[in-house]
Amino acid sequence: MEQVEHFEELYHERMEEARQCPLPIENKNKFTRGVVAAFLRSSLIPGGHLTREMRDAISSLCEQGVFQLRLDGVSEVADCDLFFGNHQGPKRAGGPQGGIEVLFSTQFVKNTTRYVLRENLIQYRWSVSQFIMARAMRKPNPIVVKENDRLRKVREQKAPWAEIKQAAIGLKQERQRVAAEVFRAIEAGASVTIYPEGTRSSTGRILPFVSDFMRQTITDYIIPRMLAGKPRRIGLIVAETLQTFPDGVGKGALLCDRPSTLRGLRYDTGAIEAEYQKMRHLKHQDYETAMTRLSRTLALSLRDTFKRELRAILQK
Repeated sequence: MEQVEHFEELYHERMEEARQCPLPIENKNKFTRGVVAAFLRSSLIPGGHLTREMRDAISSLCEQGVFQLRLDGVSEVADCDLFFGNHQGPKRAGGPQGGIEVLFSTQFVKNTTRYVLRENLIQYRWSVSQFIMARAMRKPNPIVVKENDRLRKVREQKAPWAEIKQAAIGLKQERQRVAAEVFRAIEAGASVTIYPEGTRSSTGRILPFVSDFMRQTITDYIIPRMLAGKPRRIGLIVAETLQTFPDGVGKGALLCDRPSTLRGLRYDTGAIEAEYQKMRHLKHQDYETAMTRLSRTLALSLRDTFKRELRAILQK
């Protein structure tokens, strides 16, 4: 508990420092125009592709000195086929929307990379800007999570227990379907990026990872590749953007003259594989129990890696 409090205190301190040095208004406008132009090019130009357009736009804005972006480990994860990223959001509930780390992560991945996205992000609906964003986000052929917030809604509505249970079962099945599609896409030669927290963190602290996906990462990716002698190429993209965008990146957002930092590193699956070797000959329920435990181990290991790297970035 003390570590969590210390981390959030550190983050609060860094963001307050950032607010003391906002970017000039002309740089904020240039940043907004550059990002909007990338979405427009991807959406309207034949052959437009959001990953490519956003990568070029962000690089150009950095070269112009509009804002600072520090990238570490781009070459280290260049050949990875499964990427995990952390999901930073608004500073406070109801504040301007965050998520700029998703745009910045295009610096690390190939155009063929598919993203796991919520269904509402690619729905064609009013307003015009939402329609354009949805069309642009469809270009990289995303893997779509449907009804991701139904369980939260029925809980907020204080629905009957039977309805809550049904929503929980439905969410679990949907996550399993998405995970299966992720690993089919990788076997077909694509790379995939997923944000395993399942939602945005408003403080920068890494939230718990979705356990269902961790299990299938082991059963559908790590183990089959280990047994077949194929490389396990998991890349982590650790983003720290709340210092640069301490009040989000929506309308009225404050951009500060501090560098955003993204760090790429490979995740070593050796420890998970060693634990699997110890349990692989177990039978039935003992195997299932051991696999559940191993899934939790993977989730904690990945999360601890993100927390360690994020803390190191903040303490620089």
